[in-house]
Amino acid sequence: MKLSVEQLDLFQTNETRLLSLEKDFSLKLEKKTKIIVTQNRSHLITVQKKGNHEVHLRVQEVFLHAPHAVWEAIGTFILSPTFQARRIIRDFIARSRPARDSKTARHRLKLNTQGVYYQLKPLFDAVNIENFNQEINCQITWGRTYSRRRRRSISFGTFENFSNLIKINPALDDSKVPEFFIKYILYHEMLHAKFEEKNSREAGRKIHHSKEFYEWERKFPDYEKAIEWEKKNIRLFVK
Repeated sequence: MKLSVEQLDLFQTNETRLLSLEKDFSLKLEKKTKIIVTQNRSHLITVQKKGNHEVHLRVQEVFLHAPHAVWEAIGTFILSPTFQARRIIRDFIARSRPARDSKTARHRLKLNTQGVYYQLKPLFDAVNIENFNQEINCQITWGRTYSRRRRRSISFGTFENFSNLIKINPALDDSKVPEFFIKYILYHEMLHAKFEEKNSREAGRKIHHSKEFYEWERKFPDYEKAIEWEKKNIRLFVK
């Protein structure tokens, strides 16, 4: 079915539009949908399942002014991430915020590449030149610092599709962590950026780690060295 949402006009309140969107998405997704508007500048769209019959869709406030085609693409992407839907959403985001290299864009996304021991940008550029012919066009930042409570697992990095942003765990900004390991984590997340579009276009759905992904991952010059270091030093991060 097609969503019936039209371009926001001056006579329609945001609340009215949200109610209309929730109704349309509930029909499209076949689950009760609650849309929550946020001011988050890095997580622009987040989908969270609440049991088997409810979905919470968090969207950045800029989407309140998105035209019909964008909301249609969001609904399609939730059901089956296609290249076309992803492109429509990305294009709208690009038109709705300043250029990525502008100071305003960096401020809005709160990018932080300067660590105590490591600067991410030079490392990212080096990995990009050495392995991708400078074809990876992402933003990069240290992620949030979490409390040092006991934990059984850790994520060293993430690639956020909609914001085209790589976040590296600040726990790696440590003198005990060798540079080659941080570059390996960067390489891994850059592979997600490389294959995200390809997988969506060819398979019509998201494949987190494909066979080709793993083949590329093993091409990293210090792959074996990085995997071995992680095994021997995981206790630095997980207790």
